Amino acid sequence: MKFLFCYSKTSFFSIAVVFISVFSFVGCGSERFENSKKLLEKITPEIPSLSPGDVVDKIASKIPFMQDDPIIDVPRGSVSVNTKPHGGMIFFNGMNRGRALKGKPVVLKGIKFGSHTLTARFPEKISTVFHFRLLRKKTNFVVPIGSNSRGMITFHISPSPAEIFVGSKFLGKADAKISTKKLSIGSHRVWIRKKGFQSFRFEIDVNPILHHFYFVEMIKSLDENEGSRSFSDKIFKIF
Repeated sequence: MKFLFCYSKTSFFSIAVVFISVFSFVGCGSERFENSKKLLEKITPEIPSLSPGDVVDKIASKIPFMQDDPIIDVPRGSVSVNTKPHGGMIFFNGMNRGRALKGKPVVLKGIKFGSHTLTARFPEKISTVFHFRLLRKKTNFVVPIGSNSRGMITFHISPSPAEIFVGSKFLGKADAKISTKKLSIGSHRVWIRKKGFQSFRFEIDVNPILHHFYFVEMIKSLDENEGSRSFSDKIFKIF
């Protein structure tokens, strides 16, 4: 009995020591955690709590290409398209936008200022791929569709005349429109220049089964265009 009493007393003492040790450790840990938290609050600026969705929204707002219309508000305009002959089917950005009938052109609205391409098709005729730069709120185009224009490149310059170079060779001086079938199949570098206007450089594509038509509107040089940066709503007709 005496042995059991001593053993129980020793066990109780051991359990008490362990309990006190654990309690002290937990208490110290909690105290250290609180001290660390206070120190962190002192050296870190206040940051509001964010949900995962908020974080994604904030990241997206910092990346322009993740938005439909980035920071800069790009001007937009409308383009009225007809064909010669009437009745051509108009495709813009690969989408069928309808048939351009006499007195009822295809109207493309909300088009961003800049370079665009549309295709005009007509039964039993060569399709015309029409390239243009939109610089006005309203613009009218008449796109030619021919039977003998396979592999042809046409430039229409406004205002004319202007000098056209393809590669390092002088193609000619366009009084308004100039066409050629003499260019080899593939890509070519074009340079168009006109006194008092900004030079325009771009690449063209010569396709053996299509007619590529490039409408180029020249922009006045800044030194000669001070105070007149806006464009009038002039109507352009190719023919």
